[in-house]
Amino acid sequence: MFEIGITDLQGTERLAGKLADLLRAGDCVIFSGPLGAGKTRFVQAICQAWGVTQDVTSPTFPILNMYRADNFSVLHIDAYRIESIKEFRDLGLEEYFDEGVALIEWGEKFAQEFPDRLEIAIDFSGDEGRRFRFHPVGVWTTRIAAGVLI
Repeated sequence: MFEIGITDLQGTERLAGKLADLLRAGDCVIFSGPLGAGKTRFVQAICQAWGVTQDVTSPTFPILNMYRADNFSVLHIDAYRIESIKEFRDLGLEEYFDEGVALIEWGEKFAQEFPDRLEIAIDFSGDEGRRFRFHPVGVWTTRIAAGVLI
């Protein structure tokens, strides 16, 4: 586990761009943090780095928004209203996970469904800053290091 502090929105966008370079089809990133910490903004910055042209918005009510990057689909999931692993499984999204990148907000409730995942906890740090705590699991333990993202 490692932590990166960012002082402004431009720094968040740079960090998201560096992470976007590491992601590929089949990957899962799970975001956690308080309301307003910047989970959706971070997903927007990742999608921007991939050249996604659609509006990237919070999928709180539809639960899932899908976007198209150059070589894969982006599954942007907001699990805030999903109460259980069973309810998550009932969405029937498994078929998409291998061919796309899953970016899941509030997904810590069922993180164990993804043996290979990158967990990112975002929290406030001062007025404009954010603190990003990275917890790589499975293959991510060898794919990522703090130095790659700084």
